[in-house]
Amino acid sequence: MIVCTEPQEAARLALALGDYALVNRITASEECLKAIYTYSESMLCSVCSGDVGERRFACKQIQRLGILAVSALIDNLSSMNNTIAEECFQNLSMMRSEQLISEIIKRTKNADSPRKKSALIWSLGKMTEQRDPLVPGRECMNESESFRLADTLIRPFLKSLKESETDKDVLATIEQAFKELERAFDGRLKPMDAKSIAELKKLLEQDK
Repeated sequence: MIVCTEPQEAARLALALGDYALVNRITASEECLKAIYTYSESMLCSVCSGDVGERRFACKQIQRLGILAVSALIDNLSSMNNTIAEECFQNLSMMRSEQLISEIIKRTKNADSPRKKSALIWSLGKMTEQRDPLVPGRECMNESESFRLADTLIRPFLKSLKESETDKDVLATIEQAFKELERAFDGRLKPMDAKSIAELKKLLEQDK
C-alpha cells in the first residue's frame, strides 16, 4: 500500500488484507506489521486533510484495513486532534470483539497517564453503540453479544477500576462510560416513514 501509485490499487490491497485478516486472524512478520502500523497512522493523519477526496480515501482505507489498523487506532485514542480521536473511537466500536475489548482493558491497566487512561475508558463506553458496517460484506457485532460483553467484561472492569482510581478526571470518565454503555447509542440508518419523506420533500422544494 505504501508503494502503490494508484488509489484504486491501494484500496483493493487494503480491502483484501482486511478481509483476509478478519477470517484468518493473520499472523504477519514484525516488519510487515510495522509497515501496516505506519500506513495506518499516515491515514489517520490524512483524515484531517483539507482535501475532501484525500480525507474520504483515508477514512475508507482505515475501514478496509479493519483489525489490522487496531494497534494504531488504540494508540491514537488520546490524540490532541479531536478528528483523529473520533475516527479511532468510531472504528474501534464498529470492529469490536471480545479480543479487542480485552486488549483495550489491558492497555487501560498499563496506561502511563490519566489522559491515555481516560481515552481508553471512553472507548470501552462506546462498545454497545449500534452502527452499520461501512465496508460491504462485513458485519458489526449485534446488540445481544455487545451487551453480553459489556456485562461480563467491561462493567466489572470499570467497577473494579473505580474502586482503586484516585484521579478525578479518570473517575469522571468511568461514570460517563457507564452511562454510554447503558445509553447504547444507535447510529444505524433507518428507513424513513411517509411523514418524514413528505417533510424532506417540502424542505427540498423550499431550497430550490
